[in-house]
Amino acid sequence: MKQWILMWKNVYQEFGFKAVLDAFLGALVFSFLVMGPIYVILVEIMIVLFYKVITLALLLTIAVMFHNVLLHHLMRQSLQLKRPEAQSPYRKVLWIDMAILSGVFLVVGVLVVLVWIPMWIV
Repeated sequence: MKQWILMWKNVYQEFGFKAVLDAFLGALVFSFLVMGPIYVILVEIMIVLFYKVITLALLLTIAVMFHNVLLHHLMRQSLQLKRPEAQSPYRKVLWIDMAILSGVFLVVGVLVVLVWIPMWIV
């Protein structure tokens, strides 16, 4: 954990807070432009086909995990284009963040499928 915090400090020192924030917000906008229609389609299908709600919840969980991967990839590309000669370990930091968040989304998705949906259906 301490190494991860030190790596983020190195990234902020090399790029600056505004550049990292700009990369994150740009990646967030573009990833929502890509994933927004997919979310709308999956939620609409989930509403219409209520009997397949567990399968569609799993698909929605996979879509959220893909959105996370896309967001971090776009952020890494943005930081790479801002400073190609960067020495800070921004790729490793973003990969660690992506892996942790994808794991959290997977656990939440499984909990929704195994706990919340059965309680909701009954």
